[in-house]
Amino acid sequence: MSPLKKTDPPLMLYSIFLCVFFLACDETSTRSSSDDLDFEVDMEARSDLSFEPDQDLRGDAAELDMRQSDLDIMPQMADMEIDSCGDSSASPCDMMVVTPTLEINILSPLDGTEESRGAELSLRAQLEASEVNPDFIAISARVDGEILIPISFDPTNGVIEGTVLLNELSVGEHTLEVIARVHPNIEVIQSVNFVIRCDLLIDFDEPLDPNIWTLLGDASQNTGGWLDTTDGTPSSRGAIMLSGIPMQVDSLDASFQVQATPAWDWMGRVPESEAMSDGFAVTFWNITADQIPSLEEIISQSGNGMGYGVYPIQLDATGYQRPESFTIEFDTYYNFCRGTNSGGWYQDPTDQAHVAITYDGYWHFPHHYDNEDGERVEIVAGRTGIDENGQAYSIGCDLILNQGFDIVNNPEHPWVPIPQLRDSEWHDVRVTVLNDAVQIYFDEMLVLTSTAIFNRYKGGILSFSGGSGAAPAYYKFDHLRVVGSCR
Repeated sequence: MSPLKKTDPPLMLYSIFLCVFFLACDETSTRSSSDDLDFEVDMEARSDLSFEPDQDLRGDAAELDMRQSDLDIMPQMADMEIDSCGDSSASPCDMMVVTPTLEINILSPLDGTEESRGAELSLRAQLEASEVNPDFIAISARVDGEILIPISFDPTNGVIEGTVLLNELSVGEHTLEVIARVHPNIEVIQSVNFVIRCDLLIDFDEPLDPNIWTLLGDASQNTGGWLDTTDGTPSSRGAIMLSGIPMQVDSLDASFQVQATPAWDWMGRVPESEAMSDGFAVTFWNITADQIPSLEEIISQSGNGMGYGVYPIQLDATGYQRPESFTIEFDTYYNFCRGTNSGGWYQDPTDQAHVAITYDGYWHFPHHYDNEDGERVEIVAGRTGIDENGQAYSIGCDLILNQGFDIVNNPEHPWVPIPQLRDSEWHDVRVTVLNDAVQIYFDEMLVLTSTAIFNRYKGGILSFSGGSGAAPAYYKFDHLRVVGSCR
């Protein structure tokens, strides 16, 4: 309010003073906090407030003397808009207090929007306000009632904009709120819900986040932007586990790239005739992240386990139970039975590089058989049988060579030959567990479908692993993409 001037009509000053002192007379006044304040003002008795109007307003203005004590008792009017105080015919009790109105309309995202984890969600909203200066409106946005979102607000047009970084939020449903506030206690909140799907897209060009990745054994991230599961030396093995983002149980749609290349040693490059041993795998372990150290204790220390094989000797030594898992194996080396009592103790279904599906850490086949009583008996890895002469022999090789065990057409061990695994090129792989079937695509072609063991898939922690044997090799992974399969 501008200062009073000497040329102002005295009647106006008088009217303003009356307006100020009689606001409390209307029971509908917003000054409910002053109900216990009862005072009467007798204007004739107020000898301390006086003015002498000049009869000629064009001449010298009368001096106005208002004491500080009069100012001290005047209510604060900052939050009120006063109408008609200058009208001597209007009663002060007829004056109205105007309440601001606010309305927020969230234009994006729409309610129920689904986005991939790691993406950005654009916020745009429109504020409609009346009876208030937009400069006095406070705007904020938050997710799930506590995570503040940086926003911008243009008071000239009411546009609110911001960005929600979804990689900072968990998978699942979230609530986005936009809040507008005006002093002293007016607040309007508008909200929408959105869903973060567990879609991952990782190219491994950036350093691995230790909060979601765990490295075991000889595995590492190559500076070229891929994962190495071995160090290229004989008997090296390792695994890189997505420990911070487990996969859900009921479905899977994962894509990645693989490459196998012969390693160099002090004698030079490994001859192609010796191929590459042993292979690499993608496994989904039905464990929690805090169980990974225990898992490492029971994984085979040799390359033939390809970084996922659970060895019975370690199980016995630790007393742990065999964990549930589901594995897609890329085998680049042919292991075979040279005889019951010598050479290898298990056999691959083909001498070509191949892709196979197995479970629960069994990297050798067969791993079970039915005895004469129809009981399912586990075959312990190695030459663990004792013949009538006291000689150790391989039970698995005996089944294959002497008892007609079928390792080629066994539904418990589905496989398909993929000779391209040895060509030292990058290849695209996609694995789906959908509609009661496991399907594997290699270079965009469907190469394997199995309905026999799809129910072995229990989700859990994804692991890239590999093992290098006598003919050392590098086994690499890159460009991971998971569509809507995380939990």
